Amino acid sequence: MPDTTFNGMEHYRFMPLIFPKNEEKADFYFNSICSGFVYLNVFMKFIRHCFVVLLSILACSYCTVAQTYNDAIPMSIAAGITPLKNYETLSGSSKGKAELLSHNALQDAAGIKSYQFAERVNVNLNPENSGHWDQTTQGRVWRLGIHGVNAYSIYLTFNSLKLSKGVTLFVYNKGLRQLRKYHQKSSVNSHISLAPVSGDTIMLELNIPHQVTDYGNIQLSKVYLDRTGIFKAGTKNVSVSCNQNINCENGINWLTDKRAVCKIITDGNLSSGTLIGNTAKDKQPYLLTSFHTIFDESHAEESVFIFNYEYDCEQSSISDDKTISGAKLVAAADQLDFSLLKLNEVPPASFRPYYAGWDVRDIQPEAGVCIHHPGGRYKQIAIDYNQLHSATFNTDYITNSSWQVVKWDIGATAPGSSGAPLYNPQHRLVGSLTGGYSSCNSQGSDYFNKLSVSYTSVAKIGNRLIELLDPLQRGASFMDGYDPYGFNAEQCDTVSHIRVNEKTAYNLTEKPSDYLSATSSVMFAEKFTLPGYLLLPGFYLNVAQLGAFSQTSSIKIKIWEDGSLPGQEIYTKSIFLKELKAGAVNHILLDSVLKLTSGFYIGYQLMDDNKDGFAVYHSANRGKTGPSTMYVYDGAWHNINSIDKMNYSASMSIGIVECYGKTDELQPDALLLFPNPCSQYINIKVPLAFTIEGIDCYDISGRRHAVNYQPSEVSKRIYFNLSPGLYILVVKGSGMQLSSKFVVAN
Repeated sequence: MPDTTFNGMEHYRFMPLIFPKNEEKADFYFNSICSGFVYLNVFMKFIRHCFVVLLSILACSYCTVAQTYNDAIPMSIAAGITPLKNYETLSGSSKGKAELLSHNALQDAAGIKSYQFAERVNVNLNPENSGHWDQTTQGRVWRLGIHGVNAYSIYLTFNSLKLSKGVTLFVYNKGLRQLRKYHQKSSVNSHISLAPVSGDTIMLELNIPHQVTDYGNIQLSKVYLDRTGIFKAGTKNVSVSCNQNINCENGINWLTDKRAVCKIITDGNLSSGTLIGNTAKDKQPYLLTSFHTIFDESHAEESVFIFNYEYDCEQSSISDDKTISGAKLVAAADQLDFSLLKLNEVPPASFRPYYAGWDVRDIQPEAGVCIHHPGGRYKQIAIDYNQLHSATFNTDYITNSSWQVVKWDIGATAPGSSGAPLYNPQHRLVGSLTGGYSSCNSQGSDYFNKLSVSYTSVAKIGNRLIELLDPLQRGASFMDGYDPYGFNAEQCDTVSHIRVNEKTAYNLTEKPSDYLSATSSVMFAEKFTLPGYLLLPGFYLNVAQLGAFSQTSSIKIKIWEDGSLPGQEIYTKSIFLKELKAGAVNHILLDSVLKLTSGFYIGYQLMDDNKDGFAVYHSANRGKTGPSTMYVYDGAWHNINSIDKMNYSASMSIGIVECYGKTDELQPDALLLFPNPCSQYINIKVPLAFTIEGIDCYDISGRRHAVNYQPSEVSKRIYFNLSPGLYILVVKGSGMQLSSKFVVAN
């Protein structure tokens, strides 16, 4: 069945197989499933034989589809080919985890902040001299098994990887617990690395469809064996006591900026880097890091860049990391310790990338913030609330070319933090980490390359930074960061039809069979009516309970066009219940940002195995005549208050994320109010240097109304209980008054 439908197009997603954690049992089930595919193929051949005449008469297009190569899973699995028994075994040297950790400790003591996690083994492996070939009904298969003795994970570097169109390379571990898929991209250099796969044994599988005669060229030159467990399956890489998770309290003001920061793998070492914008804002994928980690073209080509490597604050779930392989070195200087790379790919919208702004004025930052991946762990933050100082890291670098953080007030850096960004309080990049002596056990200083010095300096390699970051030659000395896909967190807000402090329930969604005549295809929907258009990257679903469910139980989230009842379906996507959390607000990210006009409906469909049990919160009963935006489907759509025996009006606890696009930094006399129109509250944004001292609200007749201003780390929000109409908000402070109009809607 189609898993996702968008704009009339159907997309299919492979459902991952679930295997036990015990390796011996996993291998048994893995082999059993492969054997099962053999019997399945025999059965399917019989079925096709029985129906071939009928299919020919009907001229059914599925006759050819049956033999079409589906690259969702490796051919060897789909065809039930016997698993390989012979592997290339790589032992490496006698180095173990203790020796690598000792090496990293010595590096740290010397102030070097890179982190070695893997040992390199040089090889010369290709389909002509190693591995095993098979023929299937879908095409040819080449497999190469690699066993790394005492390895926690394995990653690969190819001296040449050029695949013909239609050819797919898979890399996966036992039980397919982790599977990576690679297609050739025309802009990508053939000298490339692929991201780590956990475990001590991996499989490379090349799938070549029938119509392809020349698969291309594959030359595996390096195999890296993880000796520290950074990418070990199941590990959370829990931080030490002084580190601060970016998604916890101290990172609350940096949740947009964090999207620019990534973890970098190169030659078995870990470091950090930052996507950085240019004045053309043309999505050039420039990334700033340190010279001592990526210092030549070969290291740039072999690098892997990992975005979204994060845990939530409770460390209960990890973000779905996104990887890009390879880059070009476009500017670098050793005595200033910076390297500017251009990634082989523009990070797509699914990465939710953000291009950092920058400031190259020689002004002492009043404070400093570093977002980084210490020890290769998930993304963290360090904060210094004091003014930074000009300094020299050591005699290898130009005098006073660094910003010095004397002591971190929150957090610390560690090996793996090299190349991480230094932000000023205006959220602009002012430097990248060279090295230093801060740690959880020491309050030593850290040193960051000054972007103000590097910007106009002659590069040792490539162009000057000014030529790349200001291609329009505007003479810019600073710029703000931007979202390349048109929406920005500062301009987004969550809108719900349930009032602040309103009581909620879930009896209507828990057991729809109690009040519906038919339950074969139950759907719920919440209606939204907004002026103009908005960009919708996702929405929030406040799940009350999941009910009893299996590993494959799911719901289908849906979006419908506006009307008196839900109209034509414009988006649908299956969500496994195991991916949701009960008793919590779950953020549902769409596959791409939807541009919606006027009104629409958001909701979900219950599947057959979960008709009663799964439930989403809704408002408590507002009475028969109360406002009601909740709709239910049992063969036909009804507003919940139109079901006579219910005597119920309600809204579902579904919140949309409104995004109206990127705006420039506010002018000194500007006041921004959003969302506008609003109902129970409105957010305000004032210029950077403005200090709020008082707030007044007036209607158009000049009458003053009481409002409740509640600033927080998250937003500056004003709550009120106002009748629908037009109002003027006056904000006082910094010796001036700012004002703007807003509308309170029903």
